[in-house]
Amino acid sequence: MKTFEDSGTAWIDDQLTVVSSKEFLTSLPDRTAAEAEKQSAKQAASLLREQAMALSTLFLQSSLRDRLIVRRTMRSEADAIQTGR
Repeated sequence: MKTFEDSGTAWIDDQLTVVSSKEFLTSLPDRTAAEAEKQSAKQAASLLREQAMALSTLFLQSSLRDRLIVRRTMRSEADAIQTGR
């Protein structure tokens, strides 16, 4: 048997069966507040996913930029050695 918190999390994540969902909803003292909390949790999760994607993109861009700088530096040094500068 799931705890109330486990059932609440599963309900927010839409992971409860129809029967379990009905049982959980009937156990709530304030269904309207719970629905609002569910919407808020879904919005927060969506925002976190967007932020994670943005950070991932920034990391990849930074990593590629750093690699390009290293390669350019290495080529410049190799060219300087070859030309005797």
